[in-house]
Amino acid sequence: MVTAMLCDNSVSIPKSGDYWITKARVPGTLLREKCAGASVDSEGSWLVDVHIERDKVTAIEAAGKSDASGQPSINLDGLHLWPALIDVHTHLDKSQVISRIGLLNSSFANAREAINADRKQHWTRDDILARMDISIGSAFGNGVCAIRTHIDSYEGQAEPSWDVFAELRQAWHGRITLQATSSVPIDVYSTPYGEKLADLAASTEGGLIGGVLRRSTDHNYSFINNIDELLDAQFILAKERNLCVDLHVDETTAIEVFHLEHVAKATLRHKMQGRVVCGHCSSLAVQTEERIEAVLALCSDAEISIVSLPLANLYLQDRRISRTPRLRGVTALHEIRAKMIPLALASDNVRDTFYPYGDYDPIETFRQSVAIYQLDRPLGKHLDMLGPVPAKIMAISPHGTLSTGGQANLIILPARSLNEIVCRPQANRLVITNGRRLEPEPKAIQVR
Repeated sequence: MVTAMLCDNSVSIPKSGDYWITKARVPGTLLREKCAGASVDSEGSWLVDVHIERDKVTAIEAAGKSDASGQPSINLDGLHLWPALIDVHTHLDKSQVISRIGLLNSSFANAREAINADRKQHWTRDDILARMDISIGSAFGNGVCAIRTHIDSYEGQAEPSWDVFAELRQAWHGRITLQATSSVPIDVYSTPYGEKLADLAASTEGGLIGGVLRRSTDHNYSFINNIDELLDAQFILAKERNLCVDLHVDETTAIEVFHLEHVAKATLRHKMQGRVVCGHCSSLAVQTEERIEAVLALCSDAEISIVSLPLANLYLQDRRISRTPRLRGVTALHEIRAKMIPLALASDNVRDTFYPYGDYDPIETFRQSVAIYQLDRPLGKHLDMLGPVPAKIMAISPHGTLSTGGQANLIILPARSLNEIVCRPQANRLVITNGRRLEPEPKAIQVR
């Protein structure tokens, strides 16, 4: 037996592949099945014993009720045990470029200009492969079991980037689930190239059709007057190929740039309920209360899922040189969740021109979101935004939950309460993948 006081090298995972993790504290929202007789703390976390056999979780029982005597075991003594988590909105193809960008005033316009210049100068197959692989490895080391990435899919760039994605999807098979969605301005789908791009997504395992709600010629996120026509063109392509849709919607604090209602109506019009995801939705938060209520009712009817990217949005929204931002730049989270609309938190951009920081760490995203979104205690009720909700969006349940029969992909955290997890950075975590301890390997975080 090993008593784990900290998640360091003193914690040894039995090599037998058949062992118990005892006295583990698991947030109820991340526990797929409840355990009769288990104690539950004030934050909604359950104290359980978990049996691992090879790469699977084979039993979850109330702590002290299991027959773990005489078997290899790890006594967590109340430390938190989480399932591996999910990052449902990323840009792996943009990541890890910041070291070669130099000083940058990260307004939307400047960030876009800088990434476009970097793409033209550096984005060879080998460059994209190296940066995406580093990013996937970073996420995996943080305890992420699934990622969805948006891929810049302009003419001339789409094929090499999607080829690299397919190669990495195969290379990481069995360790991390990868999905990809095309990312281009919405008007591209009304052109002949839009049809080719939809075919490319459809021909790729894990492919979706996505885009940004702006015109190709508009870099300022103005309202699109013919938005319904453009959405129809994209949704027709998606339905013809049985593809789901994942959009960047209203990534701005401008009250007049508000397309979410149009997306909801298009979803209903094309009978795509449950197959559309809207990322960002920042301008929703600056609408009137009545408008928010009405549009969210439409989103609920359309079974739309929403993904918030709080760190990148706070960094870029309402940004002007030498001026403190006046607006928070994030979506109406509490109102969305009150409507029971699925809402996930995700990384978005990492170490690129849009957000020069980050590390594909859902736990850090959650820690920051507690203050950003003024999340109320008990904090455990909000953790579904890191596991069960993004798993539903990606259609990969029971990933993102601790479940009997599920993969033994777990995170041990050096904390006995959710308060401790939020108060202290959780870099000293221990990641278990397929029942085995993940030995961290140093990975470069800069690409020259």
